[in-house]
Amino acid sequence: MKSSLFEKIRSVVKITLSGDFKRLTEQLTRYARHKLKDQWEFVYFELPLDEAIFSIKMRENVLIRSAVQSDISRIESQIYPFVGSNEKNDKRYISLIGRKGIRCFVAEKDDKLIHYCWAFDRALESPLMNTPFDKTKVLDEDAYLGPAFTNPNVRGTWIFPYSLSKICEYIKNNTDATRVLLFVHKDNPGAVGFYRRLGFREIVNACPSGPVAAVKQKLVRLWK
Repeated sequence: MKSSLFEKIRSVVKITLSGDFKRLTEQLTRYARHKLKDQWEFVYFELPLDEAIFSIKMRENVLIRSAVQSDISRIESQIYPFVGSNEKNDKRYISLIGRKGIRCFVAEKDDKLIHYCWAFDRALESPLMNTPFDKTKVLDEDAYLGPAFTNPNVRGTWIFPYSLSKICEYIKNNTDATRVLLFVHKDNPGAVGFYRRLGFREIVNACPSGPVAAVKQKLVRLWK
């Protein structure tokens, strides 16, 4: 699923018309930083599903399930109040709950939602395609995981790895996917090590080293 350029333009126009130029400047600065720096520093991982995948046990009574449309209001009231600035863009995906091939898995404990993680049956129709990831490396049989968020009050209790194990198991048994893809930023070494410990493999040379290298790569391919 590719983000719409029209939506970005509409957001800029809306902020401009509101007269909030400080917010407009901040948004344009974040966008420029993302395009010129941040997105070139992602670390991409793969998890082959034709091999034994990791399994996590939970001592606590936590239910992992696929969200339905009736969960939307619960996600908004029980999870969104804890979402920080780094995850606020996740909110744009909530309208996709119930759409074929896209799932929002939630963790429920004591009748409260405490975690979500998005899964796309086809990586070719996921947010991965908005990154500099080498698109020739994405296969029809690839699924994609992310984004995810866990209530800060329950972090450290293995909710996320338990959720990941259940989601990967679901994808393996209920879709045609043979590999799961995901990415994290290199400035989050804890996450990088976390996925490695679970058996995810880093994809070497997954994308160009920066925007200049990306342009050169495209020119080379055009001349072939």
